[in-house]
Amino acid sequence: MKLMMIHPDELQLRPELSRSGSAKQFEERLKSSIEEIGIVEPIKAAPLPEGGYVVIDGMMRLRAVQAIRNSQPDRFQTIAAYIFDYERRFEIRYQSDIYQDLLPSQLAMLVEHLHRAEHVRKIDIARYIGVSPATLRNYTGLWRLLQRGGLFARIVDLMDVEVIPSSNPYAWLRLTASGMRKVIEDNFSEGESAETWIERAVRRSRQGDKQRFPIKLVESITDMLPPEYYRVGEEVRSVKRGLGQRKGGTLPASETSASSGHGLKHLDQPDLGQRGGSQKPVPKETVGIDEGSKHLSQIDPGQTERGAAPTPKAPAGADDISDHFSQLNLWPPQDETVSASTMSADFRDAVKHLSKVSRRSPDPILRTAAKSLLEYLK
Repeated sequence: MKLMMIHPDELQLRPELSRSGSAKQFEERLKSSIEEIGIVEPIKAAPLPEGGYVVIDGMMRLRAVQAIRNSQPDRFQTIAAYIFDYERRFEIRYQSDIYQDLLPSQLAMLVEHLHRAEHVRKIDIARYIGVSPATLRNYTGLWRLLQRGGLFARIVDLMDVEVIPSSNPYAWLRLTASGMRKVIEDNFSEGESAETWIERAVRRSRQGDKQRFPIKLVESITDMLPPEYYRVGEEVRSVKRGLGQRKGGTLPASETSASSGHGLKHLDQPDLGQRGGSQKPVPKETVGIDEGSKHLSQIDPGQTERGAAPTPKAPAGADDISDHFSQLNLWPPQDETVSASTMSADFRDAVKHLSKVSRRSPDPILRTAAKSLLEYLK
């Protein structure tokens, strides 16, 4: 870091480093102060590869100087600036401001920059800025929306101006491009195209005429579309939702969210019906990771014992969905060292096991759930 005197025309403002908002009264008072006593605290800037400097911290101070120079061109021929490396602009911007002051899209970009360019673990980023892993996961979702572009990126513009909550980007990520357009044009716009409505909503919000839609409404209308408007099927979405909640820290590792959809019943159980009242059941070994599901072909769910009527079985519940697969330890604790060969073997066993269940289980719900998990793991 070094202190330099720079001409104001050499300084540029970039939207990814700008403040989330401004107050006219505050800016007018700041301008009056700078006009009277000058800039007390130097701004922070970084040299641009193409020449000039980008302002990291001090956007309002620079705007105040520019406003003063419009009427008094001889003033502020140079202003003081601390110069930092361009590669560290996001870190310096973050240290110069509390993270709540950043737009959702800016914080999403900051999180991904720290993770990808600086190799900072996301769990450490969450601790550093004081949010839960689940909240940080939402910023990853926002970044994915931006990467998709089109209407997905424009939805983030609505989040930046607080028309739509940014607390669940995955409600939008599950949609196809046509699904995104259908949701906006059927539920938000007033007979206009999605692009036109978004532009108008953003402009009105910035002018103070802000209409906010609650997250429950967003989740509801994005959850009731025909199947062709989703990127994957319902079963896969349910499984991915449960896994995301586990990774986000909202569920204990040994439990599965009730939102995981159709259950996957534990397979470590005896035959549901035993043939012949005289022959004693042959005890079976506990099904382990290496065993797969070899006993499934012997299951006879409709067989009675000693002429008694079959007892109706309740469908597999959500509470049982991953009792068996939690034993595979696919997501070991961070501090636990797992060799690549062990992890690879676990995944091979899981895929082999799911493949057998999806083809041979007599229970259609069980087959569907196994097929969905198999598709997700692959």
